[in-house]
Amino acid sequence: MKNVSISDSELEVMKLVWDKNPITSEEVIEELSDKMSWNPQTIKTFITRLVKKKVMAYNRSGRTYYYYPLVSKDEYVKEENRTFLQKIYDGAIDKLFLNFIKNEDISIEDIDRLQKLLEDKKHNKE
Repeated sequence: MKNVSISDSELEVMKLVWDKNPITSEEVIEELSDKMSWNPQTIKTFITRLVKKKVMAYNRSGRTYYYYPLVSKDEYVKEENRTFLQKIYDGAIDKLFLNFIKNEDISIEDIDRLQKLLEDKKHNKE
């Protein structure tokens, strides 16, 4: 994914597009008007911005526009994680995990899951 900045508000639109692909602007407006208390014009502005940023596109059928993502949710999350890691921890993933483990309450089940993930990752690298 190219380094594209998506605002928190735009992300709310993208979440809908990822979940309900394709989705009409009317459906986006209906969902977000209630959830976020935004007016329809504000939502249309977010949709337009996302299309301009080339993270979302549309197909037109008659007078209806169907929006779909050009960037997958996985791609977006991976890029956001990488950017966060670089910005906060200078790219050092061990610092992120050490800080998280020291400062968060982690259940035994979570520890077991993390340990298994790390073991699986280690075996896949060998």
